[in-house]
Amino acid sequence: MENQNVRAMNYSAAKEMINEYKNIHLNDSDFLQSEYFDREDLLSLLTNPKCKGLRIYNAIKSNEDSKQNRFIIMAEDENGKTILNTKSYSPGVSVLNLGMGFIGNEAAILENGSPCPPLCREQ
Repeated sequence: MENQNVRAMNYSAAKEMINEYKNIHLNDSDFLQSEYFDREDLLSLLTNPKCKGLRIYNAIKSNEDSKQNRFIIMAEDENGKTILNTKSYSPGVSVLNLGMGFIGNEAAILENGSPCPPLCREQ
């Protein structure tokens, strides 16, 4: 599953790409620029010895009268399968029944990060 095209980039190039996305989507009613996830929560996935990497999904969280774009982060093994995490979960980690062909039917995921907007920091 190694991606040969993944590379580090400089800050100005990253900011340019982010601003281009923002300029196109800023007026969308469901605009989500980013979401903050705490280091300890990310480490709760990364410290699993089977974890080869993280996959970040775009998702929609439905509430009674609204829907929000959100991000969900899942740890994957070397075969690209979502890893079940049996250790205790930190506050940002949820266990959901996915039923989507992942390993088993429960996966440790990160969700409920701090969304921007409204909780934004200046780049």
